Amino acid sequence: MLCKVYRSARRSEMYLYVTGEQDLAPVPDDLLQRFGIPELALTLALAANRKLARVNTAEVLAALRVLLTLGADLN
Repeated sequence: MLCKVYRSARRSEMYLYVTGEQDLAPVPDDLLQRFGIPELALTLALAANRKLARVNTAEVLAALRVLLTLGADLN
């Protein structure tokens, strides 16, 4: 799954993982306000066998799949 990782301009060590397909569209406005201006840190092909430094890859993939499902339901 194509994944984009944004870093927060306001809070160090705060990152937002989104799908490459949906990008920031499903992120609630109140979260974006607290997050600050998102700065694209990385775009990667995320798979279950890929290690991430600070988060569990399986949990990130599961959350992104939920976002994709919710986005499809809204259309």
